[in-house]
Amino acid sequence: MLRSKHCVILKRSTACLRRLNQIRSKTTLSSSIIGEKEFTFKTGHVARFADAAVVVESGDTAILATVVSKTRDQSSGFDGLPLQVDFRQSAAAVGRIPTTYLRREMQQSDTDIITSRIIDRSIRPMFPDSFSFETQIIINPLNEQLRHTSMNLLVSGTKNNRAVMIEMDGKEIEIVVFEEAIRQAFLDIDKLLSSIDELEKNAGKQKINFEVGNIEGKEKIHEHIKTVAEEQLIHILMDPTHDKISRDVAVNDLRKMILSAFGDNSELSSKLINSAWSSFVKFTLRRLILEQGIRCDGRNLDEFRPISIEVDVYKKLHGSALFQRGQSQVLGTVTFDSPDSAFHPDSLAQLLDAQQKKSFFLHYEFPGFAVNEFSSGRPFNRRELGHGFLAEKSLKHVIPENFPYCVRLACQVLESNGSTSMASACVGSLALFDAGVPIKSHVAGVAIGMVSEAEKETENYRILTDILGIEDYAGDMDFKMAGTKRGFTAMQLDLKTGGLTPKQLIEAVEAGRKGIDHVLGKMNEAIKKPRESFKSTVPIMATYPLPLHKRSILYRNGGYNVKLIQAETGVKISVEDDSNVSLFAQNPEKLSVAKKMIETMMEDGTSLELDFGAVYKVEIVDIQENGVFVRVKPGTRPLFIANRHLDSRKVNHASALGIEIGQNIHIQYLGRDEANGSHRFSRKMLQAAASRR
Repeated sequence: MLRSKHCVILKRSTACLRRLNQIRSKTTLSSSIIGEKEFTFKTGHVARFADAAVVVESGDTAILATVVSKTRDQSSGFDGLPLQVDFRQSAAAVGRIPTTYLRREMQQSDTDIITSRIIDRSIRPMFPDSFSFETQIIINPLNEQLRHTSMNLLVSGTKNNRAVMIEMDGKEIEIVVFEEAIRQAFLDIDKLLSSIDELEKNAGKQKINFEVGNIEGKEKIHEHIKTVAEEQLIHILMDPTHDKISRDVAVNDLRKMILSAFGDNSELSSKLINSAWSSFVKFTLRRLILEQGIRCDGRNLDEFRPISIEVDVYKKLHGSALFQRGQSQVLGTVTFDSPDSAFHPDSLAQLLDAQQKKSFFLHYEFPGFAVNEFSSGRPFNRRELGHGFLAEKSLKHVIPENFPYCVRLACQVLESNGSTSMASACVGSLALFDAGVPIKSHVAGVAIGMVSEAEKETENYRILTDILGIEDYAGDMDFKMAGTKRGFTAMQLDLKTGGLTPKQLIEAVEAGRKGIDHVLGKMNEAIKKPRESFKSTVPIMATYPLPLHKRSILYRNGGYNVKLIQAETGVKISVEDDSNVSLFAQNPEKLSVAKKMIETMMEDGTSLELDFGAVYKVEIVDIQENGVFVRVKPGTRPLFIANRHLDSRKVNHASALGIEIGQNIHIQYLGRDEANGSHRFSRKMLQAAASRR
């Protein structure tokens, strides 16, 4: 199933809104029919104080997109586009009350943040380079139940079949299938674009007029930098002996020299000079790649950096691996836990999914020391969340569905110089092999870049394999692809241009396929198949037969016995089916102790054999507010009889009947409760029989 139509609605209803021209006082409509669904675009009827507001409807699903832009103040000094995209889901839209403590819709969930990033990546390339006003876009959708297909593909596109953003995860998708999916997506994109153009024609306002400050000053700075520093900069960028740190230091030293050369020129701020220098570095690096096919580390355009791999890094861990590609290094660790440790989704959209528990999850960490910086102190940011989500998508389809453990894969970036999310997919696969998870095949990932003459609409471009951080910084594209030997499992396309042509897209995908195969070869050399048996440190799972009528022995009194076993042995107990419980232990010794404790409890709890309908003389051993405990036979555990079974009259407390501890009374045995297996007794039935005599 293609989801391109949904992504296009999000993308185009906001990408056109960036022009801030869809608002008038009257309601204006436009519509398209995609397949069997009609998409309606409506504006001018809600949120009219916003710079723009559009409601997009399809069936029972509605999305409100609003835009606010600070166009009156250009003194904020932003370098780049200060765009903020917030996607927020409404609990009321699906008839649910929020599950937060205050029952309010509060912070964004992980799913909301991931969706916000997808929309941001679709819109950002559409803004002109000189647009630097603060802009905020908010979307309030209904939730739609996710459907399970072999491929989940979102595409943002413009006219002439230009792809702007791609987000995909799938079950080993072949290139021919992906190409056909893209072709079908653009058939629907064209229809939606026509409706959006119609809406703009009928309800549009003039685009914002804004001036780019000090153009002449910037041009003078650029020419001065070119004259003074071009030769030295080219020497730095063509020196393959530099690594990330030494190259950055050399470029920064040259920047300081340029800054000091301007002296105390009051007309030129240091910010303006630094901005011009940054642009010049990008321009120079791009020119070297386009004109001479030279990369700053000496590689060919389709060449990988050296790859080194180590598995079983720490023996005590359930699984571990270290993946190094150039100066990108990621440590991956696998931890097994009981199935009860699987966590529930964090959004209403996922709550509506049939499979609510998630038994495999990947956590991506990017500490500051990976790039020689101080950490922010925040637990994670949107970037970390997005990178982890992509790496998780890369691996989730190869995890066996019936794997008995809950699996946590932690990927910590130790060094960063390009595509650590794809390095995380690689190290994750290696660590899973080391842990003995029988995944179908290794998963490898690669980042493909591009440098083009985007301004000139020419065919002059270069596709780059395994891009460096500086190539991501200066280039036009960061296209991450992951997959097995059979096909792709995840993709994520980020662009800085107005879109990829069909030819550029196919060339990039083919380069990604070759790159994945290259990395897979290196990974198979390190570890070719998963371990045949788990390490000795891996927890043990066992099944203990426990019929339904005996289960109450463990779970009575608020699960006292289960908690007792876990406190003394650390073994987790969970219900598996009507006849068995599951035991999760850290080692065989603790499992054995837990089994003996259960056996002892069963013997104590089931040693009492009674005849149905028989009358027994019992001793009162304790009196509670709601009933009494009696001992039927010496040496057996006390059994409970509720107040309502002590007398035919309503009794609030046993003392009202003159019952005391140590007293003997007669009761009738009525068998076991069908629900929980507990013994049932009654005294009032004997009283009724006596009164009839």
